[in-house]
Amino acid sequence: MRSAHHQRQDHSRPSRSLLTSIAVPAALTLASVAPTLGAAHATLSNAGIEITQDPVQQPYGIDFGIRDPFGNHVRISQPNA
Repeated sequence: MRSAHHQRQDHSRPSRSLLTSIAVPAALTLASVAPTLGAAHATLSNAGIEITQDPVQQPYGIDFGIRDPFGNHVRISQPNA
């Protein structure tokens, strides 16, 4: 019999504290999320993703910034051709 104070834990997914305690800086390449950077920006913005910086020209291409649900800053870029 379970105690009234025992709470069932969902072990099917890692906890937020676990995910954030082991986080390390990394680069992730996403391909084919949208035909252009502008389309990716519009899609994410329309989905309610927090945009931290609109698209801007950089020496390496165009990029923009978003914040993920954990508060991490993410850059999405389209390199120069």
